[in-house]
Amino acid sequence: MIADKAMIFDPVAEKINLDLLIISKNPRLDINSLARTFNCKQIVFDASNPSWKIEKWKKECKSLNLPFYSIPDAGAFIYNIGI
Repeated sequence: MIADKAMIFDPVAEKINLDLLIISKNPRLDINSLARTFNCKQIVFDASNPSWKIEKWKKECKSLNLPFYSIPDAGAFIYNIGI
């Protein structure tokens, strides 16, 4: 899934499984709400987001034990799809 615009998450009966969530273009979203809606195997912050916001999201991910990757911090993200 690509999150590239403001998103509001409604409560769901069963969380939606996501292999990869890419956060791009500085959307207005809340990591806590996202975690209540999705089971994300990996969250990726791309370089189109401001560094201050990535730092905020990283702190939220750490507090929720969500796996994340910051492209501005660590470089290109490579995802093996198993083919």
